[in-house]
Amino acid sequence: MIKSSAVLSSLSLLVAFQAPHSGDVGSFDALKEEQMFIEYTATSGEAALKVAAESEHQLRRVSVRGPGGESMLELYAEDRRGVALQGLVLETYESSLSQLLRTFPEGEYGLRAKGVSGGSAFGSALLSHELPAVPIILRPRAGAAAVDPCLTVTWAADSGAAAYRVGLEQGDSDNIVVELPPERTSFTVPEGVLRSNELTQLEVGTVGANGNITLVEFTFTTR
Repeated sequence: MIKSSAVLSSLSLLVAFQAPHSGDVGSFDALKEEQMFIEYTATSGEAALKVAAESEHQLRRVSVRGPGGESMLELYAEDRRGVALQGLVLETYESSLSQLLRTFPEGEYGLRAKGVSGGSAFGSALLSHELPAVPIILRPRAGAAAVDPCLTVTWAADSGAAAYRVGLEQGDSDNIVVELPPERTSFTVPEGVLRSNELTQLEVGTVGANGNITLVEFTFTTR
């Protein structure tokens, strides 16, 4: 699974290194951009859950509650040095899809936050277990050799897709990750993105309307 720089294999926090300001005082009602979705790699059978949210205020504590009100995740920020949370991007460790679905049931999850200066914020995100169809990559072929670094990746159209994600990685770096609209079924890699004579990992994902992603990945070698 190719990772963008904003998400690590376990969890990441968006952190604001600044002193609390007067705007945090008192109550505030809503978090923003709440998301909760499954990222399933069909090639390996592994899945991870991702949770994201943002706030206009500096936060000290964020909790995620399950559909039954049970505590699922708790995050705290040490603000003795003026460090506070501005938002969060969480990713669970990868597990089998069946285990993840058992651990995180479908339904509405509640997000609760406490501000540095005492205010509270609330949000929610709906988790669905419905996954998009497995994408079919037409070009290049898995294990192909002497592939043009400026190749055009193509895949079969999926009428149920809300978007597609394409990622290419060489070594330990994500060379490029792009999200494309559902009418696109190809992506041409710009010159200079991929190096010659290197093993390259390709990842193509179908994004559903509910935010869930189904991925296929394999390697090839550039010429």
